[in-house]
Amino acid sequence: MYHSQNQDKCPPPADIPAYLDEISPPLWSSRKEAFLSNSLYQEREALFMAYQPGNVDLVCLGDSITQKFEWQDALPAWRVANRGIGSDTTGGMCARLDSIKVMNPVTISLMAGVNDLMSQTPEDSAASYAALLDALAQELPKTTVIVTGVLPVTEAHSIDNQNIRTLNQFIADICQKRNIRFLDLYGVFAGEDGCLKPQYALDTVHLSPEGYRLWLSYLVPVLKDVLPSQQ
Repeated sequence: MYHSQNQDKCPPPADIPAYLDEISPPLWSSRKEAFLSNSLYQEREALFMAYQPGNVDLVCLGDSITQKFEWQDALPAWRVANRGIGSDTTGGMCARLDSIKVMNPVTISLMAGVNDLMSQTPEDSAASYAALLDALAQELPKTTVIVTGVLPVTEAHSIDNQNIRTLNQFIADICQKRNIRFLDLYGVFAGEDGCLKPQYALDTVHLSPEGYRLWLSYLVPVLKDVLPSQQ
């Protein structure tokens, strides 16, 4: 049997149950029940509710494209919370705003919509997107929202890039009417065929490290305008 030479130097374990008893997370709202077919939604949202970091500078809200990136590592000067959930939709995000609201974020970076197009038309997806932005304005009226449009997918993906372009046009109009900053990066990420360029693609929809670097090159200048100084 292996015995560590430093075993006697290890501190006693923390009283985790007592610690958790001190946490008062928001109740699991009935609005979230509709999205529990996505097991990852239930798992991650339960964690988000239980472990709340307090006030943050930036919440990155989105689906798996957001979830798969280490935002705090890339933006160390600010306090950042990654609130991406794989396969999530704008409706799912709207249902879980209670766990966003408790962090009182200065800014929310939102990128969503591609999963909506898996089962909805661009028109229906746009209506859901507008509902999410209206809910954010109501729940967090002092928070600045920055929207990044839906990025292209590769030719092998089941979603038609024309539907993504149409949805982005709707999102641009929605943001303009609400005076929300909109970053339309579709053309930056797309090749001449309108599909996600290979160097930015990890698979048919997710981004490579170079893809995230490109996204940050457009997002960070906007963040600097609205977030506390990076001194």
